[in-house]
Amino acid sequence: AIHRRTTTLRRLIGGATRDLDGGSTARGGGGALMLDQLRQEAEEARDRVEEMQRLDAQLNAAPCSEVMAFFRRVVASKEQDSAVRELSQYLEEWKEPKILPLLERQREFLDRKEDHGDAS
Repeated sequence: AIHRRTTTLRRLIGGATRDLDGGSTARGGGGALMLDQLRQEAEEARDRVEEMQRLDAQLNAAPCSEVMAFFRRVVASKEQDSAVRELSQYLEEWKEPKILPLLERQREFLDRKEDHGDAS
């Protein structure tokens, strides 16, 4: 998208200089307006790239665990959607046997709490 916009910008800049030199003025003021808009969009795109580079540098400078580093590599991969779905599936499989005993303990705790509430 940026390449397409810069190509259009170059084309418009060439046309604008012809307009200023007394050449073809078929574009009139619309070309100058488009040129300004494309310049603004290019500037915003550069700002976004700079911000992303700054945030990436901060993220890379922050200490993280091996698990977090793995997760960042997976999310940053080219096949992000499939990688995240696969990771989600593995986490679900890992979580399932661990959560059942917790639910049972929670039920026992609530039953004991009810029993103590009825005795009062």
